[in-house]
Amino acid sequence: MKSDNGFDIILEGHPAFTDEKLAVVFAEAFRVSVNDVLIEHKYAQRDLDVAVRCILDELDGDFGLLAAFYTRIEINSADVIKHICRRLDCRCLSDDGDLNPYTMFLYSPDGGVVRVSLDDEDMAENRHRPDNV
Repeated sequence: MKSDNGFDIILEGHPAFTDEKLAVVFAEAFRVSVNDVLIEHKYAQRDLDVAVRCILDELDGDFGLLAAFYTRIEINSADVIKHICRRLDCRCLSDDGDLNPYTMFLYSPDGGVVRVSLDDEDMAENRHRPDNV
């Protein structure tokens, strides 16, 4: 999947991730300098001179960190997500391109990708839990 403006992922096991660690891993994944990555916890409208902007938002549940990426560079989002999962040793959920809001791709640290169904009751509570994993 190519992107020139952005995509979202939901990371599993987020309490162990500091902003500094995430910035380093995201810089590696996007192949930019760590100085070209901005991590925010709240969107602030302003002009930025960075290659990658990431807005983090905490969610409930095991998949508890939403990372919304906005970038000025063309990337393959699947490759970026696989790199992030491998370096952080975590699983991530990401859009599968389907119109069904209860399915997503689940990326694993070993590079595996599978389509999963999400529990609809958990989704109603803004929690993302795969049913069939």
